[in-house]
Amino acid sequence: MTTPVSHKPYALNTTQFIDRQQVVIDHDTLMPFLEDATWEDFMAYNPLKQGFYRPTSMPRAQAFNAFFLGVPSCIQQARATAFTRLKTLGLLPDNAYIDPLCYFSLLRPEDRMVEHDDTGRIESGNDVMHVAFTVMLYLNDIQGGALNLPEAGETVPAKAGNMVIFSADVKHGVEPIRSDKRYAVMFRIYEVEPRDQ
Repeated sequence: MTTPVSHKPYALNTTQFIDRQQVVIDHDTLMPFLEDATWEDFMAYNPLKQGFYRPTSMPRAQAFNAFFLGVPSCIQQARATAFTRLKTLGLLPDNAYIDPLCYFSLLRPEDRMVEHDDTGRIESGNDVMHVAFTVMLYLNDIQGGALNLPEAGETVPAKAGNMVIFSADVKHGVEPIRSDKRYAVMFRIYEVEPRDQ
């Protein structure tokens, strides 16, 4: 069992990194998968803020192992694209741990995500895992729900196939959903160090 803990900011190898990609989404396979999923209450935890924060209303979330047979291949391919991109740019740390989970999320009209960053760490066994990169992939087209990256002056529309890779220190938030449901999936990469460092 991993437990999030509060800590001082970690000196990331890569800071303020943002990269945008476009990937192909297979709606015929993906939408039935999302509509049949069991969605649970979701509450985000940010260790640096020493507590939890909630969106305006409660989104739903579900996590699946990326190699679980039920996860559509387009999601597995998008995940591989993101990690290959970081490796090609020479940004994937030697001590990287690629989280095997795909974190799917569902936001409904009027839901939003407050501005935050993803810096934090998880203690697991003898190791401490610091969040290094987050990958966010939109799975459908909706009105509203854009991903705001205020410090970079960028906004990514909620359009299927829009994928953003960013370092954990990049502040981001999600604009209110104006219509329909917003489906997205997130992947994570950690830097791992021994607990005693």
